[in-house]
Amino acid sequence: MMNRLFRFLFFLIGLWILTTGAAVSCQFGQSCMLPCSFPAGDDTVIHWIQLTPNTARVHSYYENKNQLGQQDPKFKGRTSLFLEEISRGNASLQLTGVMVQDEGTYLCYSNSIIKKEEDGEISVNMTVYARRGQIPSNTESVPNIIYEETNNGEEHENSTPMNYGTIRNNREPHSETTL
Repeated sequence: MMNRLFRFLFFLIGLWILTTGAAVSCQFGQSCMLPCSFPAGDDTVIHWIQLTPNTARVHSYYENKNQLGQQDPKFKGRTSLFLEEISRGNASLQLTGVMVQDEGTYLCYSNSIIKKEEDGEISVNMTVYARRGQIPSNTESVPNIIYEETNNGEEHENSTPMNYGTIRNNREPHSETTL
């Protein structure tokens, strides 16, 4: 619902939308960076929104400061931007204490007054991975957690996800890229 409203408002004010997709894998309990960049300019606005599994406001920045009043409680105290990099067009999000519930698709929207014609949004698909025993027992049954084991049943030191899922590419209608 929020995603549709968000897109409709941008359409109404005539913004040109540039979209790229990215896949990120994050280890359970660790910090993770979700990439986002934009053409630098004045009066920058940055919004991070989790689209799936449920729409949630992750982090906002405007008027030259973080604006966390409407941040979803599950992200409270776990998000930050690289403030010294915003003037260079870096809107990447640092998410700490990654949880199973953080997995999903995120939208980064950014704009600036100078480069209005280059405003854009970036879709990032995040997969959470963990070593066996790392996730609390009440979430062990969550099917999206990916483990990787060696031939003898031992886990790799650097476990990696085996499937990144699907990333939407809005440059062409109804186009998807599977990684």
